[in-house]
Amino acid sequence: MQELQRINGDVSRKPTLILHFRLTVEEAMRRIQQRAEEEGREFEKEITEEYLQELDGMYEELYRNRDDVITLDSSMPTERMKRKVVDELENNQTKYRRVLEGKGHSRAEAHQLLIDMTNCFKPKTA
Repeated sequence: MQELQRINGDVSRKPTLILHFRLTVEEAMRRIQQRAEEEGREFEKEITEEYLQELDGMYEELYRNRDDVITLDSSMPTERMKRKVVDELENNQTKYRRVLEGKGHSRAEAHQLLIDMTNCFKPKTA
C-alpha cells in the first residue's frame, strides 16, 4: 500500500493506465443489497438494476478500444485479480510502455512506472 501511495503521491504525474474492474449488473446488485443489509447503508437500497445497466453501458463505451485500459473481472477473488494485473503488465510490457510514452512519459519513466505498477500488485513475500 505504501508503494501505491508513493506512486499516487505526486499529483503532477501524467496519466498512466486505467484498471477497469468490471462486474456483472446482477453481481453488483447482490453485493449492494448485501452491504445495505449488513452495514446499514440505507442510501444504497435506492440503487436500481436499470441504473447499474446504464452505468455499465457508459463505462463500456468510455473504455472501448482503448489501449490504456486493463479490464478485469472483479467477481474473482482479490488475490487472483492482483495476479491478473501483474500478468497483464508483465506479458504486455512493450504495449504499455508505448502507451505511456504516447502520454508524454520518457522511455525510462514508462519503464519505471510499469515496474512500480507491477510491484503494487505482486504478493508481498515475508
